[in-house]
Amino acid sequence: MNINKHISFLKTFIFTLTFLSTITLSYSQILTSSPYSRYGMGELNLQTFATPSAMGGSFIAYHQDTIAPFFINAANPAGLAGLRLTTLEIGGQAQFKKIGNADAAVRKKNINFSYGSFGFPLKRFGGMAFGIMPYSTVGYKISSTQENTVAGTMNYIFEGDGGINKVFLGTGVKPFYKQFSKFQRSALADTLIKYKETAKYKRKKLGKQLLSELSIGVTGNYLFGTINQSTNVIYPGSVTYYNSKRQRAIQVNDFTFNGGLQTHFTIDSTKVRGKYRDTYKTYSADSVVSYRNRRELKQKIKIGVGFFINTPSEINAKQSNIIYNYALDGFGVERPKDTVLNSQDIAGTITLPLEMGIGLSIKKERN
Repeated sequence: MNINKHISFLKTFIFTLTFLSTITLSYSQILTSSPYSRYGMGELNLQTFATPSAMGGSFIAYHQDTIAPFFINAANPAGLAGLRLTTLEIGGQAQFKKIGNADAAVRKKNINFSYGSFGFPLKRFGGMAFGIMPYSTVGYKISSTQENTVAGTMNYIFEGDGGINKVFLGTGVKPFYKQFSKFQRSALADTLIKYKETAKYKRKKLGKQLLSELSIGVTGNYLFGTINQSTNVIYPGSVTYYNSKRQRAIQVNDFTFNGGLQTHFTIDSTKVRGKYRDTYKTYSADSVVSYRNRRELKQKIKIGVGFFINTPSEINAKQSNIIYNYALDGFGVERPKDTVLNSQDIAGTITLPLEMGIGLSIKKERN
């Protein structure tokens, strides 16, 4: 019975990953029309999905709970520990850009599939997710004209497309998730309540709650893809000079890792100034604790803190370059004349810097 369950899960895993990979690879090459994607690895994409992206990419302390809408926090794997339902999340991306200067402007739009992910809970103490999404995208075409006293008019055309995709597998767990419930049932809690040591009880309660809600996550990422770039120099009015073109392709295939931490606690009462008031809370079957001068909140406030880190790494890459001169025939077809450089699959590395951040979240019921 257990073997059949494992086989069924493995089939679902492979099918889902293959499906998401096929869709993403079909569309991830045309997600941008930005001239800035010419530099580095291209235009880096937010590594978050729709829900955190709608809040400006706020993902560090953002965690899942039992209140809809359900989402997958792929950027900080510690947030995966909050998954309580199997979740399939698929998203698209739309870009509307106006690029120009004082003389001219052009409008560009890109609407396409962006990411897909499948997440599921691990019993009561964690969650796991895998999926695919674009890491960076390249898409530009820039033209300029320059006058030279010797060669005459020179037209430059810079073009680029492609990008780097990311397949990820992440998990988040709460290794101490039973600590709070154990404390509530412990003799120590009963003793503190019995002798009305409220301040000490509150400190212990907060510490156990932070420890129980502490989630630790790690994600393994596989980066792959190709960036294609070309530079074309054309002499439209010259019969003396051949046109020249440089084509460069960068292929990336390597692994990276990132991790994170999250924890949170709940504020269920607030101080009352002036009029004396007690609020009674039941924390165990036979014990009651009294808080002086506090009022119970109708809407509880949940405070969360988080930390994430992307480790610095040098990812393997291969670069191919070809530079050649050519002429255009009467039909506008390139006729190569000679090759200046032809280098294929030269191994190298791309350095990814250290990234880290801390975050704070404040949640009041659904807000």
